[in-house]
Amino acid sequence: MAEGMDAPGPMRPFAARVLSALAGAPKAATGRGRFQSLRDALDRTRTVTLRQLALAAILAACCGTAVLAVINKAAALASDDGYSLVYVFLFFVLIIGYNLAQKFFTKGAAHDLEMALHDVRGVTATRIARLDLRHFESFSNERFYSALVRYYEMISMGIVNLLSGVQSGVLFLFSICYVLYLSPAAFLLTLVAVGFLTYGYLMKAGETDGARQEAAAAETRLMDGVHDLIQGFKELKLDPAKRAIVVNEIKACSAQAAERRSHANDVLTDLIVYINSTFYLLSGAVVFLLPLFSKDSHEQIERLVMVVLFAASSLMTGVGATVQTVAGVRLAAQGIRAFEGELDGQVETHDDDVGATTPPPFLSLALRDVHYTHATGNSDQRFSIGPIDFDARPGEIVFITGGNGSGKSTALKVMTALYPAMGGQLLLNGAPLGTGATESYRRLFGTVFAEFYTFHRLFNITAEREPEMWRLLTQMQLAEKLPGGLMNGFNPGALSTGQRKRLALVIALLEDRPILLFDEWAADQDPEFRAIFYREILPGLKAAGKAVIAVTHDDRYFDVADRRYHMDEGKMREVTAS
Repeated sequence: MAEGMDAPGPMRPFAARVLSALAGAPKAATGRGRFQSLRDALDRTRTVTLRQLALAAILAACCGTAVLAVINKAAALASDDGYSLVYVFLFFVLIIGYNLAQKFFTKGAAHDLEMALHDVRGVTATRIARLDLRHFESFSNERFYSALVRYYEMISMGIVNLLSGVQSGVLFLFSICYVLYLSPAAFLLTLVAVGFLTYGYLMKAGETDGARQEAAAAETRLMDGVHDLIQGFKELKLDPAKRAIVVNEIKACSAQAAERRSHANDVLTDLIVYINSTFYLLSGAVVFLLPLFSKDSHEQIERLVMVVLFAASSLMTGVGATVQTVAGVRLAAQGIRAFEGELDGQVETHDDDVGATTPPPFLSLALRDVHYTHATGNSDQRFSIGPIDFDARPGEIVFITGGNGSGKSTALKVMTALYPAMGGQLLLNGAPLGTGATESYRRLFGTVFAEFYTFHRLFNITAEREPEMWRLLTQMQLAEKLPGGLMNGFNPGALSTGQRKRLALVIALLEDRPILLFDEWAADQDPEFRAIFYREILPGLKAAGKAVIAVTHDDRYFDVADRRYHMDEGKMREVTAS
């Protein structure tokens, strides 16, 4: 979605045009806007052609207008004490035709748009997954949730209403053409009413959009507060003053969102009342003014009133279905566009897709004069690490020690190419890491970071590896804590922090990567598991030819390491055995 939908082509999807217009997406320098990927997705997922959808909408409008004409003819015949089964037959045929065409249009267009949105969301998820870690950390969780879930929900919920509005608009056009056939004067009155309607909408739409945007901003802050309440629940239970601040912030944001949405609803109510009043006035004008300057008969005016009211009701139905929907969809489309713009230029170019190639062989890893600086803070306060010189080889255990805040975790992220080195070199097997080779390089590492995450299910565990998995789970005293159908998913929240960390260790071991990296793994473990980790697991990995890099504070186990590096204020030095 980095590009838009303004590419040339005779089959430009209506839905992509609508969303691009709603988002107000500016054209890029190449002449292509932000919704090109939606256009492409519609091209791939469309089950019916645009021509078929257009014909269905026109057919439905023709049938609806023809029903009016048949009713008028039958009413005129009835006024002369006549009756015709032909009109009865036509009436039912047209009703059936209207239903079939309307369903074909709405269901076909809704299905294609839903599938296209699904396709675009998949592209966005892929782009997020390929973000540089530095840029990923610049987004909040709520921002990702909005970009991948909330905005799409808003658009999806409005699809049927938007399509209903489109169909009602087409029906209105055919209806006023029928009004023109019956009475040019009534047609002019209808155009005047539509002019007033358009003016009123344009006057109010901007105010509604502004109020909704302010409400959305307040809701984003509200989501931050709710996240604090849920994730920091234990801390808040221990600190009533802090708890009161968080709850009051939630209440304040909720009140602001409610106030702005209430204001938007007030404006919307005024607009709907204005629309209804306009068409009531139109009906009155047909009844009271039309006879003054038209030679239409009394019966003709009665039929005109019915037709005009039908045309008005079709437009009012369309307006009612779309006015509120358009505001929400516009807000969501603008949110998607803005987020996609923020992703531009931040997505990594991967050297291969998942499983396309095997990781490179591992003979040695070295960092030479490596530097890295965090982007946050002003230039005088940004934290930096370096110069760093570091070596790791198969079949050895390397410990990294240092105080809190000394840069150990940052060094590990640079070492694994999650952060790009801003100076110096990463050497794999004695050669500098090539441009575009970071993805395959990262596959060398099995990790348990300090800020590790436990997924709700296990990945890439083959049936052949399951016995080994259960052996390790038993060793870590986790087998009884997890369901027998573990591969189908489980609830990580049922495990303690230490248990989840032991599960993360099991997963890292099962991945069987040549380099194992552990960041303070033993910090949350009791003495029994610390001893197992240092005296059994690490020596076993060394014997298997793995390179083990572990950040640790456990000085009683320093003898396990073949070499040790110490970090202080971002600087790393190798510690020689005394």
